[in-house]
Amino acid sequence: MSIVTAVIPCYNAGGYLAEAIASIKAQTVPVAEILVVDDGSQDNSAFLAEAAGARVLSTAGRKGAGAARNLGAKAAKTPFVGFLDADDLWLPRHCELLLARLNADPAAAVAFGRIQQFDQTGEIDTPPPRRAPDEGSLLNLLIDNPIAQSAALVRREQLFTVAGYREEMEVAEDYDLWLRLAEQHALLPIESVTCRYRLHHNQISRSLLAMIRFGWKARMDSRKRLQDKGIYLPEHEAALRMAVRDDSITAWVASDLESLRALLAFAESIEHAGVLRQAIRARMLLLPAKRLLRWKPHLRSN
Repeated sequence: MSIVTAVIPCYNAGGYLAEAIASIKAQTVPVAEILVVDDGSQDNSAFLAEAAGARVLSTAGRKGAGAARNLGAKAAKTPFVGFLDADDLWLPRHCELLLARLNADPAAAVAFGRIQQFDQTGEIDTPPPRRAPDEGSLLNLLIDNPIAQSAALVRREQLFTVAGYREEMEVAEDYDLWLRLAEQHALLPIESVTCRYRLHHNQISRSLLAMIRFGWKARMDSRKRLQDKGIYLPEHEAALRMAVRDDSITAWVASDLESLRALLAFAESIEHAGVLRQAIRARMLLLPAKRLLRWKPHLRSN
């Protein structure tokens, strides 16, 4: 009997479902069940999911990806759950490889692989990230999120020790979950690519400002929990400084003033971050000139 349930949250993603479900059916370790959670779709997602062989659940209205995943996880009857986004694909050994990693460490909550990005034109060059044994540690997660939702396998019992996904998180709900799990359990990387991650214009994760705001909410909430437990360390604060630095560079490259403003607000509460705050303010002041220089070749000369 299989010990994995596949959960696909779906909102108006009918065009991707058949391919996503086919990638689950192609697993070298078969899954027990494929659950598609329809999150208030207005297309024919539910019909297409059933036609492809999945069982369909409904959130009874638009509730968000976190609520959809929670509903699927609660309906699962297996000890492991894999959350595949409707527009992504599992490679055939996804479950096999991640199960082997989790079975080797019964205390671990999550195992995760690498991703291969692709779009409508085909594969996209995806340089392998630095992969260290502690990449899924809380300290590293406070700096950045290396775990793609679709590339992970979760131990269901431990998922519910932290009450699942926080449904009020509009985006970065997976990052928030990883932080809460990492505060109590091990999250284990593997070297193999196990998932194909689709890039397209409709992705909500493309909103830099939303990802920064909710990503930093997740970080600040994690800091508060650690402080309340008396286990917040100087290393954790240093990790937050690194995250502010990295995100501010990303926002500067994107010429995103609102994201820089949001980062400055978060940086105000981080100790020993005075130089970083000054750098963010300087970037905010220089941004109009940067935008002008970007468009200068297009200006008509008099």
